[in-house]
Amino acid sequence: MARLRDPRAPSRNTVPTLIVAAGDDPVCGTPAAERYAARLKGGHILVLPDARHEILSERDPIRADFWAAFDAFLPGSPAQTAQDETVARPVAVDA
Repeated sequence: MARLRDPRAPSRNTVPTLIVAAGDDPVCGTPAAERYAARLKGGHILVLPDARHEILSERDPIRADFWAAFDAFLPGSPAQTAQDETVARPVAVDA
């Protein structure tokens, strides 16, 4: 935690990072997570407004939003693979 408190820590992170924060979290400060994520070079934050601290123990719609973001972020996931195939699909050219 001491390393994360260093103001230079986010800019030193070279690992693609997805932070999913609960907008109604009584335990962790969502604004602090947003400030941290804003300084990440390769990171994103998704705040689920009605979620509380345990996002994966939430109602189905909130969990579905989490998993959709997770699948879109993770390389090789079904959502990412479908996106890659759409982008990389060859186009036939009439000769």
